[in-house]
Amino acid sequence: MEAVLLVIFELNHSISESSYTLISDLLLPGRLMILSLVEFAILTIERWFIRVVDQRQHRLWG
Repeated sequence: MEAVLLVIFELNHSISESSYTLISDLLLPGRLMILSLVEFAILTIERWFIRVVDQRQHRLWG
């Protein structure tokens, strides 16, 4: 999405660099939220995987 904004701003020279920075800063909270959700999903999958491996090891070595 940021690449699309960059192309639009390069085509329209009337928009200043500060406007691009302002819009980029407005998009930052959304990016941080997405990164937080991805991190949460990775941690959840990791916990699930560890639980499954522990259960299988417990069955094997029980």
